[in-house]
Amino acid sequence: MLAGMKLGWDFKDGMEWQLTSWKSAEDPFPGHFSYRMDPRGFPQLKLLEDKITRFRSHPRFGSTHTSFDSVITSIFVYGSQQAYFSYDLHDQNSLLRFLINCTGKLQHYKWNTQTLDWTLLIESPSDSCDEYAKCGPNAVCVIVNAVRICECLPGYVSKSAEGPDKLDPWYSGGCTTKSPFNCSGPEGFKRVKRVKLPDLVLFEMNTSMTLKE
Repeated sequence: MLAGMKLGWDFKDGMEWQLTSWKSAEDPFPGHFSYRMDPRGFPQLKLLEDKITRFRSHPRFGSTHTSFDSVITSIFVYGSQQAYFSYDLHDQNSLLRFLINCTGKLQHYKWNTQTLDWTLLIESPSDSCDEYAKCGPNAVCVIVNAVRICECLPGYVSKSAEGPDKLDPWYSGGCTTKSPFNCSGPEGFKRVKRVKLPDLVLFEMNTSMTLKE
């Protein structure tokens, strides 16, 4: 995928733009991995192995690196006719490409004019916390001493027997509320940093609402 290309849907013509991996490094036959937009709810990008979600992208094409913002401008278009992601380059003399390789890695390359070769900038998924939904509902994944740990969000407890707020690294049952919510009480909201928003398939976009509203 080069600058100006699209990932998403043309609803009018029923056409989809997606990235598909090769079968192997030597065989360009379509492989098992694809990177495509899920148009349900609020459109988002997902990396699939056949029909199984393996990675859910940050809106900036999987990048959580702020330095990447100095290279590209992400573009998101959502309307009745089309919904797609694209990107533009800050430096029009540079060359950047995205691809999904045969092992299921989303890779961002930039052309190096000194070495006359492609330099890998970012690769996703980058660690075990990038794996899709491994910690289960109402839980977050953190890396501690190179080991993945699942923790319950504030106000939730583990469904397992591992402890009140700790989860077994491979347990996917998630967490449940400590007590029923009381929205009229003093509960308020907790700020949780450096995590993705929940999967947005159950969300709806109100396209008639203004920014002020």
